[in-house]
Amino acid sequence: MLKRAGPAGVTMLILAAATYVSATSSITPPCVIDQVDPSKWDFTITKDPTVPDVPWSDIVVQLIDREGTNINQAWSWSLPTPSGLGTGAPVSVSYVSAGGYPSLFCNVTDLAGNNYINNGDSFTIEPDGTGFDSASVDELAIIYKPTMGAMWTGELRDGKLVTPSGFPWLLPVLVVAGCVAVVALLLLRRRKGGPALASVPKL
Repeated sequence: MLKRAGPAGVTMLILAAATYVSATSSITPPCVIDQVDPSKWDFTITKDPTVPDVPWSDIVVQLIDREGTNINQAWSWSLPTPSGLGTGAPVSVSYVSAGGYPSLFCNVTDLAGNNYINNGDSFTIEPDGTGFDSASVDELAIIYKPTMGAMWTGELRDGKLVTPSGFPWLLPVLVVAGCVAVVALLLLRRRKGGPALASVPKL
């Protein structure tokens, strides 16, 4: 026979649920970017299938010139709603950059035409007519609008993708895991009738 949870138990469950929802809602879904052709700024996207689908209109493609003729210039492409990609068939749409000089274009290809980022979808950044700066170092990032967190960041040297800069999504995942573990421990101690966690003495 199940025991009815007392007020304290109900409170703990509510706090656990609230903590979990709050933490997970702040998570930025990760993705992986690969360069199709080293001679072009042509990139494909791979996404973990367990991560909820992300609409193209929920991301910003960002490019910053760190070392080169356009140093500290920043270009970004925030796809509008509707994005023009929900055609139900393979489609490519070109978007002009916001900020930065000269203007660059980001051509997005949605293979399924469903307005969501799926594995194999791609985007291409077109440089100006002078081509790539042989001494340029650029930072490329995919920003998730709901959290303004980076889904992916990487570095381009003379237009060629080098090692991505880490895992910006890992910290939120660890925060969620830690919150869930603490709440589970508290509930387990209460169920067993053991002592509560020691309080921190006041200084």
